[in-house]
Amino acid sequence: MLKENPANLGDSGKNVPPELEHIVSRCLEKNPDKRFQSASDLAFALREVFSAAGVSKTISQKDLPHPHRRNAD
Repeated sequence: MLKENPANLGDSGKNVPPELEHIVSRCLEKNPDKRFQSASDLAFALREVFSAAGVSKTISQKDLPHPHRRNAD
């Protein structure tokens, strides 16, 4: 699975904007040089897509999912 390219989001049958599909593909890019270089870069790209779509809500820390910690057991 690590060596295979993931399926496109558009193939899921969901209505996914092409800009968002591009961002997700870039996140999953195997070549590190082609991925976002920071979370700030990713956040900027997502804000651009949301603002173009007319989504104006500001996402705060409380809106983000809490990461699950893995036990070292």
